[in-house]
Amino acid sequence: MLKNKLDSEAGFGIIQVLATLVIASVAIAGLFVTSYYVRQKATENYHTRVAMLHATEVLEKIKLFNRNNDGPVDVTHIPGLAGNVVIESHDDHNLMGLIHNPRVAYGQVDLMVAPYCVYDIVTVEVTWIEGAEDSYGETENKKRSVVLREDYFRRADIGGE
Repeated sequence: MLKNKLDSEAGFGIIQVLATLVIASVAIAGLFVTSYYVRQKATENYHTRVAMLHATEVLEKIKLFNRNNDGPVDVTHIPGLAGNVVIESHDDHNLMGLIHNPRVAYGQVDLMVAPYCVYDIVTVEVTWIEGAEDSYGETENKKRSVVLREDYFRRADIGGE
């Protein structure tokens, strides 16, 4: 009986071993592709968050400068609102972004809010080029941007008041 077990040809065949290796290879490759995709999206989200912080900083400067202003929002005399900023610094490579000059739309009226109230819309835009390598080693340069908006309400000057 022991001799029959030793002489039997029961076990794994070469086809079964190859099929197992192919299935395991596909599963491991899927894990690597998924981890690469997740890392790339996490980096893009980090860059977006940093750009939002830079735009928020500009809006805070505008708010601070206009804190005692009862008239339209003034952005013309505030230094350092626009220019280049560092989105990410890695070794000797910096990912740079550009803060555009704030845009202001003056004297907007919303009758649903109040007929004697006008507001100015201030928008700040930060743009940068996201240079991610794809799976073939080529670089995709995707233009990314963040636009933040702040509304400044004030009492409307109704002729003679």
